[in-house]
Amino acid sequence: MEQLFSRKHTLSYLVFVLFFLLPFSANAKNPNLVFFDFDSHLLSEDSNSQITDIISANQKSGDFTFRIIGHADLSGGNNYNHLLSRKRARAVKNAIALQGIPRENIEIIGMGEHRPIILTANGTREARNRRVEIQISDASEAPQGNGKPIEFEERNHWLALVPFLILFLGL
Repeated sequence: MEQLFSRKHTLSYLVFVLFFLLPFSANAKNPNLVFFDFDSHLLSEDSNSQITDIISANQKSGDFTFRIIGHADLSGGNNYNHLLSRKRARAVKNAIALQGIPRENIEIIGMGEHRPIILTANGTREARNRRVEIQISDASEAPQGNGKPIEFEERNHWLALVPFLILFLGL
């Protein structure tokens, strides 16, 4: 019985890593990341020049869309971190718009503390988790909206835990 219990937990841990943690660690290799100081949504001069470089390196003929995803580390409360991540995403959106990209081609998402690159304990400051991801795609591939700027929240990511919970709890 104990050996079965051990196998079950080992398998559930493997499922957890495969379905929950690996997609998040892939973000660490993304060159389109802009980092922020602790408890700040202000862009530095280096960040502004980095955004310029990202845009010029990804310019294509025709239109393209941007998805700006703001993040926070695990220090501070959940609601505060969510608000801070949206402020960071808006700051990057404004910097991109200043370079001539139409605002309706830029959507922002505030993830708060829900998708860290580096897993830490609650209350821990981690500079690599205080970031904004800039995802760029061809506008012809994106769904057509109503012409208004897109801003929405994406907060609940617990569906990724379902396989883990099924195996761990034996449901």
